Amino acid sequence: MSELGLWREDHHGGNNKLYNVLKAYANYDNEVGYVQGINYLVGLFLFYIPDEETVFWCLLQLMQKRNWREVYTNEFPKMRELTRFLEHRLEQEYPQVLAHMENNGLVVEGTFSPHFMTLFVYLTPVEIATRLFEVFILDGDLAIVRLLLRMIELKQSELLRRQDVELQRYVLSGMIEDCVQ
Repeated sequence: MSELGLWREDHHGGNNKLYNVLKAYANYDNEVGYVQGINYLVGLFLFYIPDEETVFWCLLQLMQKRNWREVYTNEFPKMRELTRFLEHRLEQEYPQVLAHMENNGLVVEGTFSPHFMTLFVYLTPVEIATRLFEVFILDGDLAIVRLLLRMIELKQSELLRRQDVELQRYVLSGMIEDCVQ
């Protein structure tokens, strides 16, 4: 999203909406503070909502009503719960993909955590990230797991063909782009 140039830095004039919202949230929720990943969510909100106060309240609702703050609190309990659930489903439904990932040095938590921490905004074009974010808002946490499982189902042969860093890159962004095109 940085390529869009929507959040030019102006620390002296206070005219950096992304920074202002992140700082306000960090001050509001000391337990979470600032954790990398939140910036992508705020960036997506700012893409559609120009008022930083409204964006702050949207972020607060996401963190509290969806309990998404637990993705970012100490030890990341919600993210770990979701990645464990994803790993369990992979063991049951796509054991070859899971074994292939493990043979290439990829663990589920480390490989898929960016998808949970940034709700797909990281390394995904804004149009695609927006649609995936909407599914999350409408259907909740497990929608992310269902989306990932469906993408893995659709791109299983492609996942099994790739190795090492190429496999990791594909899981992070290429698989998503291939599935929505």
